[in-house]
Amino acid sequence: MPDNAYQRRREIERMLLSGKKLTIPYLMRIYGVSRNAIRKDLDTLSICLPVMSRQGYGGGIHVPLLSVHFLHA
Repeated sequence: MPDNAYQRRREIERMLLSGKKLTIPYLMRIYGVSRNAIRKDLDTLSICLPVMSRQGYGGGIHVPLLSVHFLHA
């Protein structure tokens, strides 16, 4: 049986690399997991990706655009 956390992290990684800005509440809702699970996912992804976050209006989680181009090169 596949690891759900692994699959979830790969999907989050794909969304971030596509340039999407995500929020923890959005990810919690689509995956049906806790805030802590999403934070662990983001911590794990930040080992390989420059995951950035910004709080407040217009904030969210993203990978800087220049990093995305560099990672695909």
